[in-house]
Amino acid sequence: MVTVLLLRHAKSRWDEPDLADHDRGLAPRGLRAAPAMGRHAVRRGWLPDRVIASTARRAAETARLFLEGAGLERRIEPVPQIYEATAGTLLSVLQTQPGGGSILLVGHDPGIHELALDLVGIGVDRELDRKFPTAALAVIELPAGRFAELKAGTGRLLAFVRPRELD
Repeated sequence: MVTVLLLRHAKSRWDEPDLADHDRGLAPRGLRAAPAMGRHAVRRGWLPDRVIASTARRAAETARLFLEGAGLERRIEPVPQIYEATAGTLLSVLQTQPGGGSILLVGHDPGIHELALDLVGIGVDRELDRKFPTAALAVIELPAGRFAELKAGTGRLLAFVRPRELD
């Protein structure tokens, strides 16, 4: 079995209209939500062996704060293909990861939402079907020994947690 933790970047800033989308950082709400999700994840035992993230500033900050909140020291591997990726591209990125275990992928909507639905199927969780909010986390277990063997539609949703549930 492998475990995929899908984390949408936390709430980003919109107060600098001239800033490129890729360079936007986190808003105060995002700065609180990302470490809170990390604390929740560690309490539940969802500990990623590896972390990959979009190269967008808000995703990298979310990954760093999640790990800080969880008290984990992991290298965050920046993966340019995650930025503005489709679900198919994200699945391919996961399938190219070495070995097995658990991985945290920090990305963007709509790709991260579509990937979650592709992995577990529609109708498994009403809230997941509807929306994948900022800083939400989907924890998915898949029947594969290695990431290279991941297939859509074979995942089991262990949890879908939204930041508002942690307040």
